Amino acid sequence: VVDDRNIINLRRNGKVVLLTASLEKIIQRMRLSTDRPALEGELSFEEEQKKILSERDPKYRAAADCIFKTTHEKPYKTAMKIIERFKKEGWI
Repeated sequence: VVDDRNIINLRRNGKVVLLTASLEKIIQRMRLSTDRPALEGELSFEEEQKKILSERDPKYRAAADCIFKTTHEKPYKTAMKIIERFKKEGWI
């Protein structure tokens, strides 16, 4: 989400959960998908991901109601942490 209007709409319509991971883990996970097109033709895949993350991370963090680190977590455990947080905050 790079358009501020989209961030406003997301926050208006629900809670924004940011899942973070190390750049290395993001690249590892993305390599599992074969249908991701390159966005920057002159950069290597790794350089492109680093550039995108550095540009977008501040906006993502500012928009987030809560942030969860997922580098060393299994999806199920992350989901349970999100549910626990939502219950604690009274969101569900």
